[in-house]
Amino acid sequence: MLKTLLSRLNLQEKEIAVFLAIYKMGPAAVKTIAKETDITRTHIYDLTESLLEKGLITEFEKSGVKHYEALGHSGLIAYINQKKRQWEKTEKEFEKAASAFENLKMGTSQKTKVRFYEGVDGMIRVYEEIRKDLMNAEKCNRKVITIWPTEELEKTYPGFLENNVYLNMLGLFKRDIMTESKMTERIIKAYKNGPTKHQYKIWKKSKGTFPTDTLCWSNKVAYTNMEGGYPSGIIIESKAVADTFRIYFEEMWNNLD
Repeated sequence: MLKTLLSRLNLQEKEIAVFLAIYKMGPAAVKTIAKETDITRTHIYDLTESLLEKGLITEFEKSGVKHYEALGHSGLIAYINQKKRQWEKTEKEFEKAASAFENLKMGTSQKTKVRFYEGVDGMIRVYEEIRKDLMNAEKCNRKVITIWPTEELEKTYPGFLENNVYLNMLGLFKRDIMTESKMTERIIKAYKNGPTKHQYKIWKKSKGTFPTDTLCWSNKVAYTNMEGGYPSGIIIESKAVADTFRIYFEEMWNNLD
């Protein structure tokens, strides 16, 4: 069991043997470790050096001879937590470097990526993806435009507004074309009390109702079909498609009161 657990710390078989021997015996010199593990002294020097670099053992001198001591159980837990924090920091740094990775693609052909989703859970994941993308984007690019059938969305997901699924977050600039309804009035009020910089225009009932909720952000466009009370949709990741939708949106926006 212990060998299996230690192997998850990216330790090789002989490193595990040395670590467990030191742990078992307490502070020990190379000669003693070699005898306990049946590994040559020359190899023990290499293995202890590796464990020192990984921070799993410590080194000190006693009577002019180097001794090694292993981390205790609580020390191992602290070690794992430290590694966890390092990986979380690395994850955030990689997320912030998204634009740098994308820049590597400049000059190469861009493929359109398409994903499908279904159900309320799928719709919620779209909003979560938007939040994550915007948090990782530069401040000047934290923009979303939508064509929003507010009443249909509330029918599909009752409590949509109260459950804070909608996008209302600090640093976001959002423009909505929203269908005329009582739900729209509630949404506008919620945005006024929230951190989002929000602009909107109303699509009159007399013009018809949108059966699809559409959101555009970064290089992505999401279309959610609201008909039948069961949402299903598609995310298209393509700069060309997103730019085209923005042109359509601006034309609609400029022609509304």
